[in-house]
Amino acid sequence: MSGGSQPGGASLLIHGHSCCEIRLKEVSLLCDPWLFGSCYWRSWWNFPKPESIESLLKVWKQKRLVLIYLTHLHWDHFHGPTLRRLVSELENVRFLIPKTPESRLGQDLKLFAKTIPIDQLIHAKEYSYDDFTLISFQQGIAFADSTLAIKVGQDWIWNMNDCKLTRHSLKHLSAIAGTPKYALRSHSSANWRSCIRGQSAEGLELIHDKSLRSYSDEFFQSCYLTGASTAIPFASNIACLHRDSFQYNKILNFSDYVERDFADCSDRFGNMRVQLLLPGESLDVESGSLLSTNDSFRTAIAGSDRAALLKDYQGIVAETLLAHYDKEAKARVKWSLVNRYFSGVIRATPMPLRWYLGDSIHLEIVECGVSHWIRLDFRAKKVIPCDHLALRHQAIVFKVSAFVLNDVCANAHWNSLGVSKLLEIYIDPGEKRHEVFGLLCCAYESGGAFPLRNLLRPRFFVTWLRRYRECFDLFALAFKVFTGDGYKGSV
Repeated sequence: MSGGSQPGGASLLIHGHSCCEIRLKEVSLLCDPWLFGSCYWRSWWNFPKPESIESLLKVWKQKRLVLIYLTHLHWDHFHGPTLRRLVSELENVRFLIPKTPESRLGQDLKLFAKTIPIDQLIHAKEYSYDDFTLISFQQGIAFADSTLAIKVGQDWIWNMNDCKLTRHSLKHLSAIAGTPKYALRSHSSANWRSCIRGQSAEGLELIHDKSLRSYSDEFFQSCYLTGASTAIPFASNIACLHRDSFQYNKILNFSDYVERDFADCSDRFGNMRVQLLLPGESLDVESGSLLSTNDSFRTAIAGSDRAALLKDYQGIVAETLLAHYDKEAKARVKWSLVNRYFSGVIRATPMPLRWYLGDSIHLEIVECGVSHWIRLDFRAKKVIPCDHLALRHQAIVFKVSAFVLNDVCANAHWNSLGVSKLLEIYIDPGEKRHEVFGLLCCAYESGGAFPLRNLLRPRFFVTWLRRYRECFDLFALAFKVFTGDGYKGSV
């Protein structure tokens, strides 16, 4: 880390779903690179298809330094294949990650980084890297997401991505990072609410998720509260192309939808403007003017039926999808992995939560079209094979393929399951235990609060002490969840 001269000609580029770059003459800052292929078991794909990674590598190889910041652990932000490619071809890389209470992010990155330096940025502390001033600001219950506040020249850029800043946390970040010129934030469904079904097994129920317009309104309000003059719809540039998740494209709030919605309500947000900046496009940070546009994609989304456009995209990657479907069809349940993972979750669960969850959590595992069932008995601390006829009225059922569940258990990635949309959840109205179970799994596998002995680690205590303002908001959230209709954020 070192100071540098005042930058000139800083540009903001969007390369994919959640990948942005602040590019200077000699240094680039890259966030959350997912630059080719898919993630979440071939469910999520960049939309539009990203530019050639070879052309980007050619540019970055000419830089003196390429800083890569990873906001959090989800695979659309922490994309293993892309990270391996960057590490193998760039010799000028330095990784930056938030120093979270949980240990998982750093541990996983070391598997890719090899000998490349990894700097863990302390919450709310200011750092200088050449001509960038950076503040990593954490938020999140089971494992932390983060906002990266970037100062280049006189301008602040907040990459909020999926990080939902609560009231006290937002005030804190504003106090130390000033008012951003640009706020980049997600604006679409990236959780498991839309995967919820009633016990009658009816079809896709949009009532379990928020409306597209409510996602837009949340985006407008969040960006407006930062004081940003320009709000950029970001970190939602994806399409679901797997045959089992394609149906969810109808509930994705694409960035051009956000721009359209803003035209109806812009008078409510003062001088803030919404700037559509699509993958493959860039703007000049100082002036705000567009430097390049993805004209072919802009024409496609303006003049085509969205469902037909996505069907065409699905056809383009059909060979890859078919090869994946073949792997799914051949998958058999690896019972040793399933038992090891869920036994670990149960053992890590504190007694009050074990009593609360009881034996309500069930998994329906689909193997070659045939369902197998297990019950997680938290009170007896057992993973028990069962029959669907034995399900009680208030049973909670997670239905998932053997292929996906094997990978979830092998790599401890339950946190990716709901994001992928490759599951169904069957619950009774008003049920909340599935949310508690999801948060519990995420906290367990991230090296977070469970098992409770983790709370004694100095890192855990000190990091949360710096985030004490967030605790006020978490208490208010917990009250809302257990007295209202459940958590409406992302698990």
